[in-house]
This record gives sequence, C-alpha cells and structure tokens, in this order.
Amino acid sequence: MRDNLNDKISLFLFSIIILTIGYMIYAFNTGQFEKHKSWVYSVDNNKQDIVVSASENELLLWDNRKCTDRLVGHSDAIKTVAFSHSGQLFASGSIDKSIKVWSLLDKKAIKTLNGHTKGVNKVKFSISDKYIISAGYDDKIFIWDWKNGNLIKKLSVNNTNFSINKEDVLAYIDSSCHLTFFDLKSLSVTKVVGKFCGSPVFNPQKNIIAINDINKSILRVIDLNSGAVLSILNIKKENSVCEVSTFKFTPDGQYLVAGIWGGDIEIWDWQKKILIRTLQGHNLNSVDDFSFNSKNQLISASGDRSLKFWNWNTGDLKMVLGDGLFQAKLNGLLSISILMTLIAGFWALTRNTDNKISSYILLSILTCWSLGIGLVVYFYKTTLTKYATPMIWTTTVLSGLFFFSVWFSWLTLFTVPISLLFCYIKMITHSDKSKIYIPLIINLFFCGILCSFVTSVGLWK
Repeated sequence: MRDNLNDKISLFLFSIIILTIGYMIYAFNTGQFEKHKSWVYSVDNNKQDIVVSASENELLLWDNRKCTDRLVGHSDAIKTVAFSHSGQLFASGSIDKSIKVWSLLDKKAIKTLNGHTKGVNKVKFSISDKYIISAGYDDKIFIWDWKNGNLIKKLSVNNTNFSINKEDVLAYIDSSCHLTFFDLKSLSVTKVVGKFCGSPVFNPQKNIIAINDINKSILRVIDLNSGAVLSILNIKKENSVCEVSTFKFTPDGQYLVAGIWGGDIEIWDWQKKILIRTLQGHNLNSVDDFSFNSKNQLISASGDRSLKFWNWNTGDLKMVLGDGLFQAKLNGLLSISILMTLIAGFWALTRNTDNKISSYILLSILTCWSLGIGLVVYFYKTTLTKYATPMIWTTTVLSGLFFFSVWFSWLTLFTVPISLLFCYIKMITHSDKSKIYIPLIINLFFCGILCSFVTSVGLWK
C-alpha cells in the first residue's frame, strides 16, 4: 500500500514537471513570452496579416501569435504606426518629434523625417504610398515626399486627427474648425464644409464621413454629396459613462466601432442609431486604436498592454497578444512544480528511519533553500538574469552527480524545478536563448529516469 502511494506521488510529480517543460517550450516557440512594455498606443496590419503594435519606444511585429521582432529606434514613446498600402513598409511617429519609415523585410529604419516641433501623434501613407502624412501636437499636419525626405506641404489644424479615403483625399479640421478636404494628387484644397471641432473618419465604402464632437461623445455622420447630417449618435448619454477615445467604420461601412475610455468597445448601426453589441475585455483602460484584418476580425489596442482580436460580427474574443498572461500561467506552473517537489522531499525525508540525523539536517537545508529561493527571485529577479545560464548548468551537473550516487538520487527532484526556474528567467529577459535547450533537455532526461527509478532507491520503500 505504501509503495503504491509512493509510486503515485512520483508519477504525479513527474507529470507536473513534464507539463511545465512542455508549456515552457510551447510558449517560447510561439513567442508568447513577449509582451508590451506598457500602454499600447497604436496598431496596424498589412494584407498578409502581419501586425505591428507600438508600446513605449518599441515596435513589436506579430505573425499570428508569435512576436517575430522588437524594433527600437525612437528615443521616446511611439504614439502611432501605420503600414503602407504595399504592406512592405510601415511608418511610426513618436513623442521624440520624429517619423521613421521601416522596412518589413530588413526590419530596420530606412528613413527618418524631422520637422515637427512637438511630438507626432498620427502618421498615414497616401493611397499611392508616395506621401506620408503626419500630425503633431504642434497643431500641424505635414505632407512628406518621404523617399526624398522633402516636406512639401504644411497645414495648420485645430485637431491633429485626419483621415484619407480611397480617392487619396485627406480630410482634416483646420485652425478655424472647418472640415477641409485636401487632394493628395493635385496637392490642393478641394472643399471646405461647415464648422466641426472634432476628428474626421471616412467611411470606406460610401461618400460619407463621421466626426466626433469636441466633447468626444457625440458622433455625426455626414453625407459629403449633399452636406446633410445623416445620423447623430450621443454615445455617452445613451450607454457609456466615459467618452469616446477612438472610432472607425467597419470595412463594409455599415457600422461604427467606438472605443470607450472605460475599456469597452461599442459597435453601432449608425443608420438605425442603435447599439448592436458591446465588447468587454479591456477592463478599466482606454481603447486607443483599431485595425481590421482579413479574417473579419477587429484588432484593438489598449492601455492594459494588450492587443485583442475580436470577431466583431459575433462579439467573440479570438486571441490576446502581448499582455503577459502566459507568463502568469507559467509562474503558476513553476510554483506548483517547486512546491510539489519540496512536499515530496519532505515526505521522503520524514520516512527515512535509517538516517534520522541526516534527514533532519536535510529538512532544515531544504526549508531554508525553499524560502531563500522564493525571496531571492522575488526581490532580485533582474539581477539574477546574468546568472541564469550558469545556474541551469550547475543544477544539471548536480542532477547527474546525484543520479549516479544512488542514496542521494532523489535530490534530483529539487534540482530540476530550480533549473526550470532559472531557465524561465533567462527566457523572458534575454534575447539569446540558444544556450538553454541543451541543459533543459538533459534535465528532462534525468528527471524522466529518476521518476521511474526513485521508488527503488530505498528511501521511498
């Protein structure tokens, strides 16, 4: 009966460690250790559904679930990012006042544009990709011939948000609060409409435009042919307690998607003036930007450090990237692994009737070890990073030595999870992960042999 219980404990412990290692390898290979440093200010994707997100002074590239690259070039927070229509380039604008054009192929900045006197909060490529349009907190919109690095037009504005339609017409609110249309082909103003002090957004399918009111809660939809107001949505009054932080038409032009400062995403039928559904996922944070991919999914960027992928037709949340949730799960698995090995060790030691004195000594050592490891990792995780690889190799060698010393072979139970812990620290804090695989595989090998061998070493009998 006792031997059967010991076998079950060994099997359970082995299963926990195998699960931890498997999950760690899966998360690493799929880029799930990567996370945004902080607030995600902007997001965009190209026709191949490569996603780029801006957080702090970094740009993160995502291919499906995997973060393929982290690009650093700006010296301050990046507020905006946008792909070219060819999908091979993307531009970023930063609080450091600069605009950078990046090559998706080379993963590096190929052009830097300087001209704004304050931070840049929006960039877009023209439909032809010939120009980059940038808006800054200096209340200016610049039109750049970016390949030559030339500033060809400077516009004074009241609101730094703008929109470009499929005819390459730029819509913005000028310094007198007039809705103004600027043809990017002829580089001239073509039309000026009534006064609006908000942000314009073109409908992708119809000749209409939506503008939010200065209080950021009323959206007006205007027919550009007749100038008539087709719809007025008072979002804050009807449903939300917070203001609209960003909004955009769905690709079919039938609905307006509004991000709310409280964290909700509301989808409105602007023609019927009714709320279709509310997407709740960015709890107590703002929703700062939207993008739509080829899978009919809405990608939302938020202050909660995440990108969320939604089926906006059904309201289903399909995927979350960059929020560190996988790290939290792995923390739990590692904690369970270490806890269970300590419990198993205590169990074995307290039943070692042949070596009571050594058992008590080892119990004291293990108690101090478990408390010490927890405190050191909690307070000095960053400092430990450079010692992670040596610690992995040390515990691996100790595992091997203990394995060949029959009486102490059970101690491998303790070295394996501790090695996993330092392996995990190394994975999430260092770019060179190639040196981790060999000791990890060796640890797995020793652990597998141990768990089938431990019931016959005498200590568990």
